[in-house]
Amino acid sequence: MQNAAASPSIKSEERYLITSQLEILALLGSLKEQKGLILMRLHDSAQAIVTTILDIDAKNSSIIIDNSSRETFNQRATTVERIRFEATLNKIRIAFSSAQASPCVLDNRPALRVAFPQSMIRVQRRDAYRIDLLSGKPVTCNIPLPAAATAKARNVTLEIKDISSGGIALVDNERLLGEATGVFFKDCHIEFPGVGAISTTLRVVRSIEEPLVDDKKRRVLGCQFINLPNPMMILVLRYIGMMERRSNAKWQGYE
Repeated sequence: MQNAAASPSIKSEERYLITSQLEILALLGSLKEQKGLILMRLHDSAQAIVTTILDIDAKNSSIIIDNSSRETFNQRATTVERIRFEATLNKIRIAFSSAQASPCVLDNRPALRVAFPQSMIRVQRRDAYRIDLLSGKPVTCNIPLPAAATAKARNVTLEIKDISSGGIALVDNERLLGEATGVFFKDCHIEFPGVGAISTTLRVVRSIEEPLVDDKKRRVLGCQFINLPNPMMILVLRYIGMMERRSNAKWQGYE
């Protein structure tokens, strides 16, 4: 199992709240069948792991998940007040929380058992739909860094992993932005091929060590657009629409 840095707390999104146990069971079942990666974060913890659902025990209203390679994490998971989970299923964001875990064994392997969540957040909306950009021509973001006590002012250019109307995800494997969670970066410049350019303030809202093949990792910074003017938002939406149409055409064999 891969370890990852924690994401921020799940915010209340009552419009997208699911309380039907049948619907919750169906979503958990889909995550299990698709072997979806789930970010598991302990309450008030700075660390998280990426896990998967190994089994669903409907009789006992619980799910069994893969445990961590770090025994200290597993032990703490049995004592914390809450455990938070986030996943993506068919481009839909799913978030839920549960009480502390209990150790168990499945197929002669150690695992963790957690109770069914009482509710889930399922977000399927335009501003949550993210277009992956790494598979095409690179799109970058230029970020001015102010002068610091030990460094002169400079510009940093990072590749954009994906984009939504709410923000972008940046690849920062060399940690050029440092431990940037919560930090604001002003006058960031993005040039969208075929559409135009925007200049915006970005706020880093999450930092994740994303698992890749061969036990490699990619550091991804989730960034939020701050007070993006309407004309620039239109450019962002136009670019998302263009990339979405291009992706659909590719899958249908037109490109």
